[in-house]
Amino acid sequence: VIDPNADPIEFEFSDHDHRFWLVVEPDDVSVCVTPPGIETDVLVSSTLPTMYRVWLGREELYDAMRDDRVRLSGTPSMVRALPRWLEFSPVAGYVREARDPIPTQ
Repeated sequence: VIDPNADPIEFEFSDHDHRFWLVVEPDDVSVCVTPPGIETDVLVSSTLPTMYRVWLGREELYDAMRDDRVRLSGTPSMVRALPRWLEFSPVAGYVREARDPIPTQ
């Protein structure tokens, strides 16, 4: 049973026919491959390769949003909060370091 106060985040990939939802509850996050039965708070629209590159750390979420390759829609407070909520690959920090090495002097 999903808590009616949960925050569903819907992911829509324009290059695939499938959608999925992350249902964020105070102590848990669930992945749903069918609509969870409560209204989506935020819709994330992108392509799967773009979201994979963001998750892996090959590019920044804000850059993809600025270039309109990732679009967020929903309640303004939830849209503002979503980038802080997302967790990225455990290796994303290393990928970012390799991508943007600190210059040596």
